[in-house]
Amino acid sequence: MTGHRRLHWWPRPPRSMRRRNCRCITPTNSSMKRFGDLAGTARAAAHLLPLALLTAAIGAVLVYLYVDSTMALYAAALLILLGVAGTLKNFKSFEIRYKLHVAFLFLTLIPLILLSLWNKLQMNDALTNAADVSLFAGATRTANRLDDFFIVELNNLRVKAALPALQDYLSQPSPASRQAVLELLKIFGSEDSLYISAVLLLDDKGRIVADTRQYPVPPDMSAHDLFLVPRASGQGFISSIGAEEMIGESGFYLSSAVRGPGGGFLGVLAIHYSRAFLQQVVSESHGLAGERSFAFLVDKELRYLAHGKDAELSGKPWQGLSSALAPRLNAIEHFAQSKQAIHAFSTTDPTEGAQAAMQMVAVPLKNKPWLVVFAQPQEVFLAPVRAQNANLIGVVLLIVVLTYVAGALIAKGLSSPIVHLTSVAKRLGVAEADASAGTKSAEGFGTLFETLEKMAAELGDAVAVPPSPRGDEIGILANAFRSMVAQMRTLVTDLAQRVEELEGAQRAVGEAQRLLQSVIDNSGAVVCVKDLAGRYLLINRRFEEVLHVSEASVIGKTDFDLFTADEAATYRAADLRAVALGTALEAEEIVPQDDGLHTYIAIKYPLVDAAGKPYATCGISTDITERKQAEVELKAHRANLEQLIEVRTSQLQVAKERAEVANHAKSAFLASMSHELRTPLNAILGYAQILAQASNLTERQVTGLNTIYQSGEHLLMLINDILDLSKIEAGKLDLYPTAVNLPIFIALITDIVRVKVEQKGVRFICEVPHDLPQVVRADEQRLRQVLLNLLGNATKFTEHGEVLLRIHRTPHKSRVARLRFEVRDTGVGIAASQQQRIFEPFEQAGDEQYRLGGTGLGLAISRQLVRLMGSDIEVESSEGAGSSFSFELDLPMLQKEAPPSRIESIVAGYEGPRKTVLVVDDVKENRAVLADMLGPLGFRVVEAEDGQQSLERAEQQRPDLILMDNLMPVMDGLEATRRLREMPAFKDTPII
Repeated sequence: MTGHRRLHWWPRPPRSMRRRNCRCITPTNSSMKRFGDLAGTARAAAHLLPLALLTAAIGAVLVYLYVDSTMALYAAALLILLGVAGTLKNFKSFEIRYKLHVAFLFLTLIPLILLSLWNKLQMNDALTNAADVSLFAGATRTANRLDDFFIVELNNLRVKAALPALQDYLSQPSPASRQAVLELLKIFGSEDSLYISAVLLLDDKGRIVADTRQYPVPPDMSAHDLFLVPRASGQGFISSIGAEEMIGESGFYLSSAVRGPGGGFLGVLAIHYSRAFLQQVVSESHGLAGERSFAFLVDKELRYLAHGKDAELSGKPWQGLSSALAPRLNAIEHFAQSKQAIHAFSTTDPTEGAQAAMQMVAVPLKNKPWLVVFAQPQEVFLAPVRAQNANLIGVVLLIVVLTYVAGALIAKGLSSPIVHLTSVAKRLGVAEADASAGTKSAEGFGTLFETLEKMAAELGDAVAVPPSPRGDEIGILANAFRSMVAQMRTLVTDLAQRVEELEGAQRAVGEAQRLLQSVIDNSGAVVCVKDLAGRYLLINRRFEEVLHVSEASVIGKTDFDLFTADEAATYRAADLRAVALGTALEAEEIVPQDDGLHTYIAIKYPLVDAAGKPYATCGISTDITERKQAEVELKAHRANLEQLIEVRTSQLQVAKERAEVANHAKSAFLASMSHELRTPLNAILGYAQILAQASNLTERQVTGLNTIYQSGEHLLMLINDILDLSKIEAGKLDLYPTAVNLPIFIALITDIVRVKVEQKGVRFICEVPHDLPQVVRADEQRLRQVLLNLLGNATKFTEHGEVLLRIHRTPHKSRVARLRFEVRDTGVGIAASQQQRIFEPFEQAGDEQYRLGGTGLGLAISRQLVRLMGSDIEVESSEGAGSSFSFELDLPMLQKEAPPSRIESIVAGYEGPRKTVLVVDDVKENRAVLADMLGPLGFRVVEAEDGQQSLERAEQQRPDLILMDNLMPVMDGLEATRRLREMPAFKDTPII
């Protein structure tokens, strides 16, 4: 074996000791065992520390998720930091299996912890924002209701202040006019008697000249804002909430100036509203913004004006506000100018306890420096977070257990081949195996590295060693080593063949890469690929054109080498987020170019290997500058359009308010004029009837009386038509269905119409079906009004031929009769162009001689009445060939008998003892008409001017019948009737 390296039979000392020619000192077995036990204990403690800290951090996170404790969150963060620090400090000493296990746990559980915390915070923010929107909607709705109330009531008060009765009294006061004004003020107060405490009238000096409270010495209000503000500005005034000393009740005043016809200041009309109105509005909004939500109203000094949960808090200051929140809420006037859409904050409320966190939203009123605040306990709208966290805790615990078990199994699976390979290499290391084991770490990659190094050193000499003829262990080992070398040569040959195959595959991959690069370069989008460290691996031609760089100057660089620090940090954060989420992210980026700033839509997504692990990020950016410019132009156009709509809406609102005021004034005027016109008409018609009963009248006198009566009836019909039209326009015309005997009803109508038709020499025909129901439910007065109007028009426009009333019944439900009413004539007819105009108010068809015979209101009112009954009037006509008007009604059939439609005979007197009738009316002419009508029939008539006098006359005369007017001075008819009913003597006396 001369010329060859000798194989040693004994272990050689470590290489470090050989270099120094030192002796190898071998420690004793006992000392080595003690040293190994101590080292194993220390190593085990170091191994368990990161896992223990990570487990404690997970526990702290779960406590935070369940009880929402900030201290638990801080503890979790501290434990995670300690665990990471302990792991980094001892990582080199860990076994390969433990390294993999710890890394797997940290990479899996820390993102899970962060994701759980992020999910909790996101849900809290989302639910809080949703609650803010709901509370804002509730507060806005309540504030709008109060604002609308103030606007409407101030407008009504302005209309009332313009009444001539108030102006006349303030200009020339007198005891008689004062009583009338007091009655008028009482009527104003009765419009909302539940909340109106008082109505008062002040003269131009601020002295109360009329007050519904009737104080012996009216106080002087000249120093109050309710007098000073309307006098100075002419505008309506809303006072602050305060205790009314005279009535002992807190509330607020609405006041308006009373001006004369020339615009001069005469005084102030004021109404006092109770605080209970505000409490009612706030209480009705309870629960409007969700479960356990409520509202309260505070003034500028942050005092409760009304509280939706506890009315006793009214008048008390708002407690529990922080030093930073109170000044912000005090600045109520600046709320409208604030750019903040929703004024939301968190504080406490006395009704929920000092520890209960409340989410609140404040909305200011437009007409007063008051705030409507809507509140809701946070525990109500954050309940889904707690429920989700309870489920999340279970999921996290399950994932932790699975992660621990899976991490151990995966680490063991990954490290087993390496340990096994190390063991085999040790056995192949022959003589140097034992000696090299002590040079480096005996576990994992360290031992494998040392063993392979030794094998490489020995392989050079072992190749030339001939087969050993020895049969001992050394020979067997040498032959085995030589056989191993031969096998390795075979493996190298196979490896060369595979390398050649790989080169062919690499060429194919290169062709595919060139094709892909060509596609990317010509795509028109900016494309780049970066590794996980942020270094560029690939860019396309468009990238070079946009940034004016070359591929060679970019590859291997990072964003911090190409862009500013802020831009690079933004791009890097987007890359890391795409890798962390494992999905594509989309964002807009602004890139400066030669022709200005360009907007790109950038999509970034991770590139993963066959195992699904990300190894790079890809970014694709598309220039959308032209599209964004189009969007900006469209947005500007939309904003301009919205502004125009807003202006138009505001104009329409003002027009609507003016129309409502005008409509209210018109209604008041019509009601007043109706009463004033009916009063003399009653006297005219009554005396015309009385005089017509005289037996010594000449024919000329009879004709004159008939003319007076017919003219009065015509005027009364005109008044009724105008009032009906006014009610229809105001939507206040109602139907009053009663039981109607239909055959008698039709007979009475035909009797009325037949006389007028036959007087013109025209034939009248009435066709009624044999199965006409006996009793139906309908508004008899309004149905008669419609039919008489249609028949009257047919009569007026027909000179020859016939007028037909046809009633037809069609099959329908068993208890409902469907009747079709048709009025047909052979008159002048209606042109097609006029058939829709005839249903408009004050419009008439036909030539001049027919248009002069009416007001043009009949068909308009009739159509609206029929529509209220659930149908519509249809017209068929042609000029010169007559007309047909028809409508269908569904009338419920009744089994009971209807009362007779009228008394068939004229009452000429009565039998028995003489009866006494008490007539109560403040108009002397009305009393005289009734007295002259009832006296000849044998009645004894007693008169009274007002309700108070009627009580006295009733006790004195004991009347058998009382005819009572409603609106009268001193005491109205309703109050007088109530007092009469309280008297046992008049409990059953008829009062009409």
